Amino acid sequence: MRADDASASGGAVLAGAGERSDRVGRQLLRDSGLSAADYALLARLSEAPEGLLRAKELGAEVDWERSRLSHQISRMEKRGLVARESCA
Repeated sequence: MRADDASASGGAVLAGAGERSDRVGRQLLRDSGLSAADYALLARLSEAPEGLLRAKELGAEVDWERSRLSHQISRMEKRGLVARESCA
């Protein structure tokens, strides 16, 4: 296989994975009302001791910038999915 062939087939694999991910995200939203972003954060929180993580740790787990995490947490908080607590 030439390098060009490998690049083209790799691109096709990545495109297929993205389409599957989009399809799964739409099904998740339809079936549970959760977005893929909601699920990503809730999954990490469910694995954390006592279901608690500092925002910095949660952001690192999902590799998100602070701003994106803050906005997503705010949206989830309004829907009653999470609650913020002060750190001791």
